[in-house]
Amino acid sequence: MSRFPKARYSFIIFFFGIAWLFPSCDLYKEHIANDDEAVFYNTLRQKASAFLDTNNDSCLFYADSALKTALRANFADTIFIPYYYTRGWYFTTNRQSNLAKENWEKLITEVEKTADSLLIAKYSLEYADVFRSFHELDKAEKRYALARRIYNKSGDLYRTSKALVGLAIISSDKGDFEGSQKYLIDASALLDKLDQPKQTSRVYLNIGNNFETIGSTEDAIKYTLKAYNAAMINENWDYAANALCNVGISYKTVDLDSALFYYKKALLVLKNGDYPTTENIINYNMANIYARNNDLEKAAAFYDSVMVKSKVIGLPEGVAMAYSGRAGIAEKKGNIRLANHYIQISIAIADSLKSNELKMAFMEERLRILQDNDRFKEAAQVSLDLQTLNDSIFSYEKKIAIHDMERKYQAEKKQIEIEHLKDLMTVKQKQSRLQLILGLIILIGLLVFGIFSFINYRLAGQKNKSYRLLISNFEEERLARKSISPNQTLKPEEVIAEVDHNESAILFEKLKLYFGAEKPWLDSGLKAEQVAERLSITYKILYTTLKENGNQTFNDFVNKYRVEAVIAMFHDPEYLVIKTEVISRKAGFGSRQAFYSAFEKVTGVKPGYYRKYLKDQVKG
Repeated sequence: MSRFPKARYSFIIFFFGIAWLFPSCDLYKEHIANDDEAVFYNTLRQKASAFLDTNNDSCLFYADSALKTALRANFADTIFIPYYYTRGWYFTTNRQSNLAKENWEKLITEVEKTADSLLIAKYSLEYADVFRSFHELDKAEKRYALARRIYNKSGDLYRTSKALVGLAIISSDKGDFEGSQKYLIDASALLDKLDQPKQTSRVYLNIGNNFETIGSTEDAIKYTLKAYNAAMINENWDYAANALCNVGISYKTVDLDSALFYYKKALLVLKNGDYPTTENIINYNMANIYARNNDLEKAAAFYDSVMVKSKVIGLPEGVAMAYSGRAGIAEKKGNIRLANHYIQISIAIADSLKSNELKMAFMEERLRILQDNDRFKEAAQVSLDLQTLNDSIFSYEKKIAIHDMERKYQAEKKQIEIEHLKDLMTVKQKQSRLQLILGLIILIGLLVFGIFSFINYRLAGQKNKSYRLLISNFEEERLARKSISPNQTLKPEEVIAEVDHNESAILFEKLKLYFGAEKPWLDSGLKAEQVAERLSITYKILYTTLKENGNQTFNDFVNKYRVEAVIAMFHDPEYLVIKTEVISRKAGFGSRQAFYSAFEKVTGVKPGYYRKYLKDQVKG
């Protein structure tokens, strides 16, 4: 396969046609361009690694091709190491546990053949990390211990500490918190010698978490503050804020004022960077503290902040938790109707996320609110819904019921046998009793089937309801934006004159005017640099302007216009029979995936469901 065969032109044309369709022919062309098998083998390995980073199925193709090339060229036995390594990580990333473990086991076998202790230690660490993620704790512990011995002997303190942290996590998973603490303290001592504040802060935080787990709050706070100090030295603001947040969590059961102090301090640290997720966690914890202190206005403000930021960063769980917090505040204010409304929104969001655990927690909260406020009729319905949800995920109550049913069946069957021996029942009587039992089992089976059908029907209805609510809210906001248009009849200079004399705000208005007038977003290849050049500003200024006016990225800003255009076409009867993908391309989206992702981020639902909703509204 090293040279083109001599053939007629028609065969050559056919061959290049195949080369266009199949990646293997790309390999063939590379192989022709370079007869050196070693170079070809390395090219294939690099391609396999590149596709591994993007989680592409082509990774396996190139890895297998590299192995075939190496075998053909009689390379050394070590060729199997990168082969099994690539395959092992590919299957690990895709959570195909059996195939992943098989390839990692083969990798370790090949590595041990080399008798290279440092190579064995290197791959043992990665092997242990993978097997720990698959809950194979004994195998992971064995490899961590081996890596620790080798690196300790070689004087590699940093990798020795990594192995110690792995052993600490294994001990913690097994419930041996004292052993875990010993490993972590040894690891932190090694890192202190290396002056590695970033790694040290992580170890200290793990030590603090372990002390918190075993109920030693004082020690937990001590080591978590050490983690904070190490993170500050390294200017790792996100980690420092997380450490302070953990201190606040440790204090919240014993001293609410101290907890608030550390939460506020964490927010000050976060001002050094943009960490919306960490900020959300801290704000939520502060809201809970204020709610416990009955400072309801502050609590509501922080819950609202969590809600807004969660929507911006696309975290529906945060939105649901914020609504749950608002429900608690409404209940304390005596507005039970509003509390019930808020907690129902939380339930709907959890249902749309298919998170049964979160949904159950919100349903239990709603049940408590209704029961505490003597709304027993609604509470009974919620209790029934909660029971059916429990049944659908094989709850403990259902297991007990099945066990009781089985016990009763065995008792009745035994009684039949006793009666048969005692009264010398005829065969016909025995058969009639068995038929009765079978009839009962069939009846119970039908009943269970009916319950499951009812659960599925209710779940589907609640999902549709949450989607309709999201679409209805978005349509109301959309109509409101269209109705609030005092600037539409003004000239650009008059619009800008209306804006506060803030350079960022003025530039943002110019940007919106440009997008509204020239519609550059219809170009699927639109780049931020093009827009910046059109507005005679730098890309950095454009980025800062978008950040200060809505905390959004350039893609988010552009995609809002595109999504609005798509929805407008959904409303237009002329596009009634046009495919959604065609409409998305007409609005400027370059790919189906980008369109679906942006549409769902802006509206909260998939475009197909949105379009169906609009059609149903027209029919209604």
